[in-house]
Amino acid sequence: MVDRSHTIREITNNIPTILNLDHKKMFLREVLMQEVEEVVMSMPKGEAPRLDGLTIDLYKICWSFIKDEVRALMEESRVN
Repeated sequence: MVDRSHTIREITNNIPTILNLDHKKMFLREVLMQEVEEVVMSMPKGEAPRLDGLTIDLYKICWSFIKDEVRALMEESRVN
């Protein structure tokens, strides 16, 4: 896992007028599995959330196998 905390801090420190304290707190909190699952399951069929062309249908079908990895990715990408 690559430590991006320094880069993220540098970026967020340069945009303080865009994010207020409440927004910053929101980015610092834990990403909950329920939130990730709700987003994935609410996406319309046939949509490709990434440039690889894999549609959300595949994510939904394989959700029980990949949900922990997807949540871990979301958690890793949050601001620390």
